[in-house]
Amino acid sequence: MLELVCAALDAGLATSSAVHAALSAAGGAGSEAGLVLHALGRSAVGSRSPAVPQRWLPLTQALDLADRTGASAGVLLRGAARDERARRRRQAQVDAGRLGVRLVVPLGLTVLPAFVLLGVAPVVLGLAAAALGLR
Repeated sequence: MLELVCAALDAGLATSSAVHAALSAAGGAGSEAGLVLHALGRSAVGSRSPAVPQRWLPLTQALDLADRTGASAGVLLRGAARDERARRRRQAQVDAGRLGVRLVVPLGLTVLPAFVLLGVAPVVLGLAAAALGLR
């Protein structure tokens, strides 16, 4: 999303038009687009709209900073996009680590009994039969 807004800004659109176009292209048009545009319209320093969904905070924060400081919105959006990708990569690594731990119990409950029944039990029964002279 951040890259879409950055591309729209690079194409010469105004900030509100770029955000609206990117939200429409990403399927976020509607109430969320209104919340994001409303949050961007607030010019007071430090004002944060609690109604803005968490996923739009990097966008609103970068554009708010650009409006307040005069910094290039494109540079801030690219930095925010890089940070967001890094955050998602870290979260995926944490989730993958949790998944490995969560899979231990189901695998242990299914694989271990199968190993005992198919690998250990025939050997024990064969040894018991040989020891008792049943063969």
